[in-house]
Amino acid sequence: MENVVVMYPSLGIGHLISMVELGELILSQDPTLSITILLTPQHYETKSTANYIKNVTSATPSITFHHLPKLPNPPDYSTPFFDLVFQLIKSYNPIVHDTLLSISKNSDIKGVVIDFLANDAFDVCLIVNTFAALEPRFMKSLSNGEHNPDGPTPQLYYVGPLIRGDSSDNSNDKCLNWLDSQPKKSVVVLIFGSIGKFKKDQLMEMAKGLEKSGQRFLWVVRNPPPENGKEHAFALKEPELDDLLPDGFLSRTKEKGLVVKNWAPQGEILRHKSVGGFVCHCGWNSVLEAIHAGVPMIAWPLYAEQKMNRLHLVEGIKVALRLKMSEDGFVTADELAESLKELMVEESGKKLRAHVEEMSASAKAAVVDGGSSRVALAELVGSLKSV
Repeated sequence: MENVVVMYPSLGIGHLISMVELGELILSQDPTLSITILLTPQHYETKSTANYIKNVTSATPSITFHHLPKLPNPPDYSTPFFDLVFQLIKSYNPIVHDTLLSISKNSDIKGVVIDFLANDAFDVCLIVNTFAALEPRFMKSLSNGEHNPDGPTPQLYYVGPLIRGDSSDNSNDKCLNWLDSQPKKSVVVLIFGSIGKFKKDQLMEMAKGLEKSGQRFLWVVRNPPPENGKEHAFALKEPELDDLLPDGFLSRTKEKGLVVKNWAPQGEILRHKSVGGFVCHCGWNSVLEAIHAGVPMIAWPLYAEQKMNRLHLVEGIKVALRLKMSEDGFVTADELAESLKELMVEESGKKLRAHVEEMSASAKAAVVDGGSSRVALAELVGSLKSV
């Protein structure tokens, strides 16, 4: 029988990509294994996700995708997005259970990997996307059992950072071409994950703050979220920049800034020599990409666990500046401009950059042969083979 590892990501391209990266690493340690990734219909309703799945299947035949059926009684899709995510995961548990039974008839399931937003489907966790030098206090606390009083701490494998490598061909990407013409470490990047969106008044304020700061910038702009809340969370309609941004903003900033609609190759951008800062929504994939690239951050959390991540980034591992915002999350032009200048110009920003560059060296060392994360990966695959 075929030995298979089943993976079950939550919704969102970032969750799916991390699972694929882990699957590819597992296969690099043991090519006799195969990877099956379970997908709900919500995973592949967007064109970009469907294209990504197609490319992975073509490049790595040992990774296959199993499309789960639609729910017979789906939840109310007008529910706030993250409530909907948890409802969907819980509703799919009987289907996932039956699917695992079906897979086990023809394959030997060595393990099931589930991500943290799918926590209604697991009791304990096999695997952490971090590396030893980044969070030693966290690792010591977990190993001592301080946060698991009801039983022994499960075996933990710190295998990160799980990040995408360079794409095969980005030679024609306008973001990277524009960055080629900018001075070293002079550009601040503003990208807010796969579903991060702002209301029009906040977009206006962000534009004013960027202009007031005088800093070079690359900014990904999306349409504001729909007021009725019924539009698919991952829908990316073409934004009308002239309507969303202040009059004359694009022409006044064209020498120093680039505004991109909806999407940009974030990983490649952060690794570009011209990038010196990152305004980040504190999603963990983005955080790890920035640390790996040695780029300091301004923390602007939007949803889910990101406010908790902000505290960790600013006060714990000290790789980001805290951005002042109102109780409802609104950021004024003055506050954004002040934070941008601190990050890119002032001495405190330079010290932060030096620290992040040290963390970058540690991140890269963790994923080479003999590094802490590669050793942990080998132990993980060994444990799968012994099941």
